[in-house]
Amino acid sequence: YDFGGGRKLCDLILFDYFKSVRKDESVMVVPDVDFIVASVVLADEANLGKAFEEGMKFIWEIMNCMYVPVGRTMFSEEHMKNLAPLLEKSTDAIYMCERRLKCRYGDLKSDTFPIAFVKNCSNWLTHHIMCNFISRIKVSSSYLYCVVDGDYEGRPPEFCANAQRKVRWDGVLNNVSIELRTKEEGWAIILKTIPPLDEEGEPDHDSIVETIAWKAPHSGNMPLPPSKGWISAHPRARGELKIAYILKEGEVELW
Repeated sequence: YDFGGGRKLCDLILFDYFKSVRKDESVMVVPDVDFIVASVVLADEANLGKAFEEGMKFIWEIMNCMYVPVGRTMFSEEHMKNLAPLLEKSTDAIYMCERRLKCRYGDLKSDTFPIAFVKNCSNWLTHHIMCNFISRIKVSSSYLYCVVDGDYEGRPPEFCANAQRKVRWDGVLNNVSIELRTKEEGWAIILKTIPPLDEEGEPDHDSIVETIAWKAPHSGNMPLPPSKGWISAHPRARGELKIAYILKEGEVELW
């Protein structure tokens, strides 16, 4: 790379390669991940500006991709050791870290970043597969009649009861929807009043009142609501609450 013409030629070749791969959305299997990472590293070391910029665009796109095998799960710890300092240099790195990698910009400098990244990708994949096998969640209480009993559909972090209900709560009869979702303190079952319509016929969201009926302490880090360990958060929430997962029958396609 001691002569300008050779550097420009290499820059153009790598630039065209990354651009062609980015354009071909039908390619579901990248031929050689090692080559892609090594090429981006080379572009940085040899100061191949156009190739580096285009290569990092491709890397960020893959890291934001949920598909398997072409997606964030295809990078190994060794790949991430080489990519971490390059991610730090790339345009909009702070925004990309927070929105795509779900980490802080400063984490890229940590020696544990490659391990943490690969582990997080593995956990995400496991969670995704697990959720695809769940058809719905069934909530039941040992109390003779509990308003939250029934089936809930959705995906983490929120499941909703499959029908609105009339509930007399604190002496007032309300139409409510019931949600099973995560809050800062953990999973909770929440009664949510149905908003009336304002003068323009739109829902008056400011009038919505939420009441926590049940909560699961220390469950904030759980990807799915726990089956047991629920405690009452309101005098009208009685009995012992349990949750069961109803699985899908037959074959389940993940991708």
